[in-house]
Amino acid sequence: MLRRIASLSLVFVLALSLSGCVAPDSVEDAAKGAADTAANAVDTARNLTGDAVEMVDALSNIEAGKISRLVVRDAVTNEVITEITDQNAINDALAGMSGINSIASTPEEPQEYLFEIWQPATILFGESSSETNDIMVLEIVTFKGSEVIRMTVSPLNLSLSFSAPDTAHRLRALAQ
Repeated sequence: MLRRIASLSLVFVLALSLSGCVAPDSVEDAAKGAADTAANAVDTARNLTGDAVEMVDALSNIEAGKISRLVVRDAVTNEVITEITDQNAINDALAGMSGINSIASTPEEPQEYLFEIWQPATILFGESSSETNDIMVLEIVTFKGSEVIRMTVSPLNLSLSFSAPDTAHRLRALAQ
């Protein structure tokens, strides 16, 4: 992939130099700049891929059957719209998340709703269940007029945006 990006960049720079848009003295500098840009693009892709893998790993640790509540908030006022503890309703709302695999840019549209997903903290050896509280494991944000959602794995403070029309629709239905 790096070779392809570098080759395309080099072809573009050479085409510009032959057309007179780039002075012949700067062809070498332009080619080096194109190669640097291609390398930066590959590094960015690798970082994004690493973040996506880390996000998938973290999401796989969230067990749908262990979610204790789903809190829906207005993104502007932070006011709680509803709190859902019915496991079937939570499962229905999150059913489309397993098919999400399309990373997207975070929209410029304003945030619409915040969805907090809580589950019981892991009980450590020697602790009683009365000593533990719920922890927020995932926050999902919808954006007005957009099918993109942003998910943040709370314990890792890791966020990625995904194109997820079905999930965005299901989540919005909870806020209505």
